[in-house]
Order: sequence, then structure tokens, then C-alpha cells
Amino acid sequence: SRDGPSFNGWWFGPKVGGDQVWAYNAGHPGRDHPGMPPTSNWKVPWDGKVDERLRITREGPDRREEDRRRQERQRQEKRRRELSEQRREEARRRRQREEEAERRRREEDRKHEAVNNVRKVLKKL
Repeated sequence: SRDGPSFNGWWFGPKVGGDQVWAYNAGHPGRDHPGMPPTSNWKVPWDGKVDERLRITREGPDRREEDRRRQERQRQEKRRRELSEQRREEARRRRQREEEAERRRREEDRKHEAVNNVRKVLKKL
């Protein structure tokens, strides 16, 4: 609007206000992020057809914040997996200890039974 209706839109070139233009979009600023250029429908070259391969993505504070949140979620998920694995390992060790204690108890019971059998035989003599 500054330079008249025929110049409205978004222009990409090597410098602001320059006469060399690489891409053009007559669209409005991004709906999700006012003041940002449209993400698609760019003409490349500026007077050519829309090139669907050209996409504008956000970088900057919003993107960094999203990345930080994603990384935090990944750290939390990793910690949950680690804690879950620790609990499984503790449960496995507890079962092993219980099984070993049960094996020892049965072995002691067999020893006592054997001693009692020997005593019975000795009494009969």
C-alpha cells in the first residue's frame, strides 16, 4: 500500500527496497502469526507461476519456544522410560530374591525331613 496497489503483497529479494525480486506473494500476512509472510503460494520468479515447493517456516522466539517444549517433553518421556525400566528391574530382582529364599526354605525342609527320617530309623534300632 505504501507504493500503490500494484505493489501490495510480499516481495523477496536480496535487499529491502531493491529492484531485484526473486519471489512474490500477493497474499495477506500469515493468519496464525500476523506480520509474518504467507507460508505458501509464492510466485517464483516473481512474475511466474506459483511454486508449491517454496514454503516459509517460522524461526525465531516462537519456534525456539516450541523446540524447547518439544525437547522438554522428550526429556520427560525419556525419564519416564528410565523410571519404568528401573521399576521392572527392581521387580525382577525382588522375584529372584523371593525365588532364592523359597528354594533355600525347601532345601532346609528336605534336610529336616531327612534328619527326622534318620532319627526314626535310629529309634527303631
